[in-house]
This record gives sequence, structure tokens and C-alpha cells, in this order.
Amino acid sequence: MTSDTTMTSDTTMTSDTTMTSDTTMTSDTTMTSDTTMTSDTSGTTGSTMTGTTEDLSSIEEGYKVAVLFDVTGRGDKSFNDAAAAGLDKAATDFGVDPTESTPSGDADRAARLDTAVQGGNQLVVAVGFLWTDTVGAAAPANPDTNFAIVDSVVEADNVASLVFAEEQGSFLVGAAAAL
Repeated sequence: MTSDTTMTSDTTMTSDTTMTSDTTMTSDTTMTSDTTMTSDTSGTTGSTMTGTTEDLSSIEEGYKVAVLFDVTGRGDKSFNDAAAAGLDKAATDFGVDPTESTPSGDADRAARLDTAVQGGNQLVVAVGFLWTDTVGAAAPANPDTNFAIVDSVVEADNVASLVFAEEQGSFLVGAAAAL
């Protein structure tokens, strides 16, 4: 499995500042960020998202997807909730058969991932970098299962590593603060 990923970001920032002797200051700022991410199931692996993504039209009803949350599980208002929302939407919109699991700590990560694989899930999504070693060990041993890991990179043909370009948002916030 390989993925061809293109990410572009076009950012325009302008600032017009007028300062008069009576210390009135006005600032007009426009910040725009246009980002396009595309993936193809052929080609080479990109550095931001690696692995394979499937065309959604190929997902059949009953496609089994397991999401393995980090220890905080649903309700963390972060990565876990975003993954949960995606799983819920996939179940509603595409008829996937969802499974979810939250480990109590590092000791039961491998068992939970093994349960997801043995349960016949075609895609196992591990949320958070703490799953890195577990997914890294399981992926080569289970070549017929597709894996995805959020916020980490695992180099394997059947793993899509989902890493975000956090520095881009930070740059824009810093630039806006400097105005």
C-alpha cells in the first residue's frame, strides 16, 4: 500500500496600520489559509500522511472499523472525540460496522489491538502516539488488516500515519499576534 499525498498552503497576510499624533491606531488584517490534501492509492509515500487511503465509494456496508482510543476515551474534547465523531459518521453515512475500545493503560494496549484484529476489522485506527509500538508490532504480523495511527508515524505497508502540520497554525497565530 502506498499513498501519494500533496499538501499545499497559500497564506496571504496584509496589515495596513495608520498611527496619528493623537495615538489612534487602526489595523486591517486579512489572513487566509487554503489547504488542499489529496491522496491517491498509487505512487510514493509522502512525509505528512503515509500509507493508503481508500476511495470512499469502495466502502461497502458492513465494512468493519475499530477505533482504539487513548486512555481518556470519548469525551476528551480532543483527538479521541474527533475520532469518535468520524466513526459515528462513518457508521451513519456509509453503514460501517463500528467497534471501539479504550485501554486502561499501556499494559492492555496489545490485547485490545489484538482483539480488534481478531474481530475481523478491516481497518483499525489507533488514536495517539502511545499506540506507536503496539501498531508497529501488529502491522507486519497482520498484513491483511489496514491500520491508521493518529499523531505518530509507523513505517509499514498497511499503516496510514496521520500527522498534522501543527506549525502552520502556530505560524499564523504568531503572525497575527505580532500585528
